[in-house]
Amino acid sequence: LQIPSSITAFDVSDEALKRVEELYPGVQVSNSIQDSVKDANLIVYAVKPQNVGKVHAEIRRAKEERGADGVRDDAIILSVAAGTPIASFVHGSLVDKVARSMPNTPAQSK
Repeated sequence: LQIPSSITAFDVSDEALKRVEELYPGVQVSNSIQDSVKDANLIVYAVKPQNVGKVHAEIRRAKEERGADGVRDDAIILSVAAGTPIASFVHGSLVDKVARSMPNTPAQSK
């Protein structure tokens, strides 16, 4: 488990980030993918498949421009993006530790 202050969320929607702040006190929010992955040991890709390439590019840029100060060497990507091969994460983001989790929507509780 993580304490809320150790979690940083990114979204392109300012409204979504405001909801995160309201619903999850202490969770940090960021307007930049590069800032949100800084010092992260776990990077969760919870995006639609058509947006995966954009996230790869930002993480790759953070890693290339900032080195270990941008993306930790021991960082792990956890993807919940459907239909995206694991190899594309390694090649696209330059992060070599990748895991995939497929949500089971019918098992969700309300």
